[in-house]
Amino acid sequence: MAKEYRIKRLSCFIEIIRKITQDNEENNKQNNKQGKKKLFFRGQENINYKMEPTIYRDKGYIDNEYELFKDVLVEHPDEFRTDTTTLEKLARMQHYGLPTRLLDITANPLVALFFACTCNKKKSKHRDGEVVVLSIPEDDIKYYDSDSVSILSNLCKLKVEDKDILSKKCNELSKDDFNKRKEANNKLLHEIRKEKPHFIDAINHCDFNEIYCVKAMKNNTRIIVQNGLFLIFGLQRVLNKWMPPNKEEYKIIIDKCSKGEILKELKTVNIAEKSLFPNMESTIKELKETYKLKTGNIAENLMDSTIQRILKLICGRQ
Repeated sequence: MAKEYRIKRLSCFIEIIRKITQDNEENNKQNNKQGKKKLFFRGQENINYKMEPTIYRDKGYIDNEYELFKDVLVEHPDEFRTDTTTLEKLARMQHYGLPTRLLDITANPLVALFFACTCNKKKSKHRDGEVVVLSIPEDDIKYYDSDSVSILSNLCKLKVEDKDILSKKCNELSKDDFNKRKEANNKLLHEIRKEKPHFIDAINHCDFNEIYCVKAMKNNTRIIVQNGLFLIFGLQRVLNKWMPPNKEEYKIIIDKCSKGEILKELKTVNIAEKSLFPNMESTIKELKETYKLKTGNIAENLMDSTIQRILKLICGRQ
């Protein structure tokens, strides 16, 4: 059974993260032969959300992944002119809100806490949030130019029937037999070789059912300021591994009634919308909120002084 922590203050959250970090370091010392694990975090505004990328959250998205990817490129080619890999294109599309097979995570737990407290949907305002802690083996952490990452990212360029064939064949065949069946992987190889001309004619079909943590190139301001990484999903749609290393899973619940106060506390350490989304839109939004509060206080003070003057006049007439 998961050990639950209900967070109402920033200080409590920091203490729990300190404990989890110590547990992870101790586990790395005891199991150094198995390879070290690194901690990453994801903040979810609604505790009921699954750890799955947006492309899998609606059947219409995954069935039309190919069309989604191609249509954005057709409509806005200049936006992607400097991107040399499919992963870079997916990261940019994710940035603009397109459903992809990427899931954002961060190395900074305070950034994850911010997103767990930020309610973008009305139904989440009355729900507890959650900070998910991931303890990921170093072998599962890939760089942006990894062959495994190229295989998974280029799945978006296949139509749904082609992905169905891959799924069926990779479960039925060995690696050697899979690569002999050219009809199963020719289209994928063609797409991979657009970015890697010397990619060998041997796909590790086990990658299709994997999920990898990806260190993307820091060519995006948000990735830099949010200490961001991605999880890239193959044909497996929900994350069910990489929980913290102790005997009980940690479940960090963000109290729904405390989200506003926690956001105020985070702002004092420069974790706020303006710093995490460094663009004109976020700056203006934060300025509006700041001066709206000040204007509200001035209006209240004026109202109070007006009421006091009226009361004095009434009392003076009696």
